[in-house]
Amino acid sequence: MIAHCVLFKWKPDAPKEDIARDFEELRALKPKIKSIREIYCGENFSQYGRGYTHAVIVFTDDIPGLDEFKNHPDHLVVAKRILSMKEALMSVDIDTEAPIEK
Repeated sequence: MIAHCVLFKWKPDAPKEDIARDFEELRALKPKIKSIREIYCGENFSQYGRGYTHAVIVFTDDIPGLDEFKNHPDHLVVAKRILSMKEALMSVDIDTEAPIEK
């Protein structure tokens, strides 16, 4: 399984209502994109967040499924709005079943 994790820092003037709307729209993608197994969005409450206040975690079966999510027209609309409000973001993709190299 693939886990796609994105952390967000927002511009100071990013409207909280717009952030909430966009995260709700991301959650609503699960039934629209068959490759999504789970999608979680929420506020970061870790004391080690380094200014990253929100996160999205998407699980797909494989890399082609992740690509389907990333390139889906409904995702691209939301992503464009989010990118206009972000100060910074960090993304990590991992294969949850791959062995860890020693």
